[in-house]
Amino acid sequence: MPKIILDREKCIGAFSCLAVDPEKWKQANDSKVDLVGSKKVGAVFVREISKDELELARAAASSCPVNAIEVKE
Repeated sequence: MPKIILDREKCIGAFSCLAVDPEKWKQANDSKVDLVGSKKVGAVFVREISKDELELARAAASSCPVNAIEVKE
């Protein structure tokens, strides 16, 4: 199952992911983003996605200026 991985420590709050996919990302109170529906696994947040969501997830990841988002298939 594909997944999105967010390293929130790297996040600088550019919100480019939010602009690309507002259904999966939201602005948090600390001016970073939260990955909606994710679970904390160690130091990162992980959300499983369908294959149909891969293209949008990749676009959000590539828009991040600090590479805080990774998509694994």
